[in-house]
Amino acid sequence: MKFIKVLFIVFITNSLFGQNPNDSLKTLFHKHYDKAKTYIVKNPEKAIYHYEEAQEILEKILRDKELKSTFSFIKKVDTNKPSFSKDSLSQHIISNESSFNKQEVYDAYKNVIQKMSFNNVKDSQLKYQHELVKYAEKQNDTSSIIYYTIQLADLYTNLMSEENAEKYFLKAKNLIDNSKYKDSIVLVKWNQRFASLKNTFLDFNNAIKYSKIALNHIKSNDNDSKGISYNELGYAYFHSGQKKLASESYDKAIIAWEKINDKQSLALAYINKAKELMVLKKHNAAILLLNKSIQYAIDHNISWIYESGNRRLAEEYSAIGNYKKAFLSERVSKYLSYFNIKKSKQENALKIEVEYETIEKNKLLAKQKFELLSIEKAKEKETFIKNVIFGVSILLFVGLFIFYKNAKKLSKQKDEINNKNLHLEKSLKQNEVLLKEVHHRVKNNLTILSGLFYLQEKETKNNEDENFLKECQNRINSMAMVHQKLYQTGDMSRINFGLYCKELISTLSNSFFSKEVDVNCIVTHNNVFLNIDKAIPLALLITELVTNSFKYAFKNKTEGEIGIILNENLNKLTVEVYDTGDGLKNNFSFNNSKSLGMRLVNILAKQLFATLEYKNKKKSSFFIIFDL
Repeated sequence: MKFIKVLFIVFITNSLFGQNPNDSLKTLFHKHYDKAKTYIVKNPEKAIYHYEEAQEILEKILRDKELKSTFSFIKKVDTNKPSFSKDSLSQHIISNESSFNKQEVYDAYKNVIQKMSFNNVKDSQLKYQHELVKYAEKQNDTSSIIYYTIQLADLYTNLMSEENAEKYFLKAKNLIDNSKYKDSIVLVKWNQRFASLKNTFLDFNNAIKYSKIALNHIKSNDNDSKGISYNELGYAYFHSGQKKLASESYDKAIIAWEKINDKQSLALAYINKAKELMVLKKHNAAILLLNKSIQYAIDHNISWIYESGNRRLAEEYSAIGNYKKAFLSERVSKYLSYFNIKKSKQENALKIEVEYETIEKNKLLAKQKFELLSIEKAKEKETFIKNVIFGVSILLFVGLFIFYKNAKKLSKQKDEINNKNLHLEKSLKQNEVLLKEVHHRVKNNLTILSGLFYLQEKETKNNEDENFLKECQNRINSMAMVHQKLYQTGDMSRINFGLYCKELISTLSNSFFSKEVDVNCIVTHNNVFLNIDKAIPLALLITELVTNSFKYAFKNKTEGEIGIILNENLNKLTVEVYDTGDGLKNNFSFNNSKSLGMRLVNILAKQLFATLEYKNKKKSSFFIIFDL
């Protein structure tokens, strides 16, 4: 009898407190997903098995509306988000800054800026950073003015606003030069961040210059700053074609970060070093570094590094003929890309949900405040009426009743309008997210297509076929870069084509890198913005002309120059693509050319409704002229 009672109690306990099957499914997903990461480097086959299981479970969860609504891809959401009470206190301090000491006001601004950064509200982040600089100026606090101005310039760099970034960097430098405040740490920080600006906008000579100045001011035991500056220096050397100096700089960055065991920075340093080894075709060394980088990235959950690292691993294994490992690395990369997209979607959905809830709370508070004010006013009027005359109070009461009915009607209409505006705003944000996703997917698909051409190129033994496949890769990559620029910038309707040309010619330079010929690539431009309908055909057209220059212009030469000049005038764009090679004959005709490249140039020019001209004087120049 006692045994039966025990069984009954166990059954009831399991029924009341047992694990929900839905919770079990979510737990099982996280188990496979977390387990897969531990196998990425040491056993990719097991990693793929666990990712397959996790993907199947995730798709099942997402198909179930109830499960999907409670499923959290990220186990800890909003852990770094500033609390509401702390944010309210900070806003209060900023609004009443004269009542608080200097450090309290600084901390309040930092907290609000941190919140804006977390929520990706760039305009508000800029606004508060400007106000923080102004507050430091009112305090005549030179060191803080310099420090916060550098932060402001850095923010403009991240927003790809070169002119504003340089303006505030120079303002900070002027303050450093004209004040008694000569702190070596600030000098290091200024030169490091200015070098980063120059690298961002492809001015590699100045990036090298200011990285070296930063290194001259770094103290011998400051290995973190050494690692940062050597990494910037390596990036500038690598992209300006100075491969040996790039290799030395990356090695020094790695040594510095290894001394302080900064694994997050090492992950980035190893992947930069691996890029350089890949170009030099030192495949085994590149594979070793890529695996190190991936492991460090896994340890610190830097998903984009171990996704990118596995893509590059696939290329390297393919280059040495280990196609099995190349296939496994490519599959791991695809799974990582899949989960990163799902994770990004959920993060965006969470942000939109938080913003929506905040708006609703603010609306409720405003409505309550309005109602309280209305009640107070009504009471004041009622008291006044009673003090004047009883008879008039009856008439006023009727008037108040009518007023209340109208106010209620107006309030209802206002709420309806607000709800419609909120719905439109939410739809707009969702459309923006979807449009970015479309561009991202198009770019990813084009990159995969380019990768297939790359693998095919490595297998062919015919030089003519190899060159054709490489040209196909460059054409695909030029289109992929346009889509990448569209989803990386805030304005998805157009791109800064001048900056795009710098990146394009740098990519083509790496693709046609030759030890025999030293080719200098120059892009001269104003801020020319093009929409996708004009950007893609013009990008393909320029790719064909620059490729033609790399292939044929410098035969029997040891050096040369290839350039792109963009000139916008009276709503008309003139693009000059030139090289210092021997050029074509003066009687050259686009229409009569049998070359596939020149036929493509002619077709693309017609698509742009552009005129084509060719001149061969001191340099060989193609001119493309069309209306914007």
